[in-house]
Amino acid sequence: MSPHPPRVSPHVPKPPVSHQHFLLQPVPRVGVSPGCPHVSPVSHSYFPHYYFNLCLLLTCPHAPPGCPHMSPSPLLGGYPPGYPHMSPVSHQHFLLQPVPFAGVSLGCPHMSPVSRRHFPHYYYSLRLSLPGTNASARLLMLDTVLLCGGSDDFGAGGAPQGPRDAAAAAAQLAWLRGRLAAARHDRYVLVAGHYPVWSVAEHGPTTCLLRLLRPLLRHHRVTAYLCGHDHNLQFLEEGGVGYVVSGAGNFMEESQSHGGAVPPGSLRFFFGAPTSPGGFAHLRLDAHAATITFLEATGRVLYRVALPPRDL
Repeated sequence: MSPHPPRVSPHVPKPPVSHQHFLLQPVPRVGVSPGCPHVSPVSHSYFPHYYFNLCLLLTCPHAPPGCPHMSPSPLLGGYPPGYPHMSPVSHQHFLLQPVPFAGVSLGCPHMSPVSRRHFPHYYYSLRLSLPGTNASARLLMLDTVLLCGGSDDFGAGGAPQGPRDAAAAAAQLAWLRGRLAAARHDRYVLVAGHYPVWSVAEHGPTTCLLRLLRPLLRHHRVTAYLCGHDHNLQFLEEGGVGYVVSGAGNFMEESQSHGGAVPPGSLRFFFGAPTSPGGFAHLRLDAHAATITFLEATGRVLYRVALPPRDL
């Protein structure tokens, strides 16, 4: 649990909310592409209810490191879908399993719901092997709330105003610098956090991350930065880095009020239709590309982009 108590807006709608149920219908179909989905709730999760959730599915080919007893599933062509690697990047850092209520298995079958949650730390690194190669990818999970401070998703002036613990924020930033430097031989490097670096939507770019994170992403040739916070789907590309905003787990917002705050031409895709049942992003890594597919909860493909391997 976070060292700081959550700040929950009084404007948060009461559950149950319908988007999660619609959203999860296509997940088993998407997640069973060869590999195991690593579910990262870089969108929002309000305790005790599953409020904003399920932002990203990341498929990889090998056994979940915490489940060595698992055997391959002939049906899936690999290991069963579901060992979650999750970062506590929601507003209040509660460590939540995002989708068990919809019948999606997210962990080792014998494990309790609590033990299925895999949070090594507030921020951590994962090495992913690429199928059919000896190459690897690196996923760095951040806690941008600890780095930049909390925010009020629905309140006026709710942008992060700085970390409560400056020393802890500095330690996380130093850790990130070291991990990015050590990942120089990885074919893909992904960084994930709750707050966006770039966004055209209601919250817009995060000043703290533009100052602290964006230079590191560019310098270390990071493949993509993955985030939530704004309640829509976006893809932006700037300085050779892809920016995935996937926060459509509950309701959708179509505002592009910060369209002038991002670099000209950087926005490649935006979807925030209020009548939509929600959506998510699927990221598949292989030897040739990091392929990002944005899907609506109906299963409809909205946008797809292939990012090349890093030039090593």
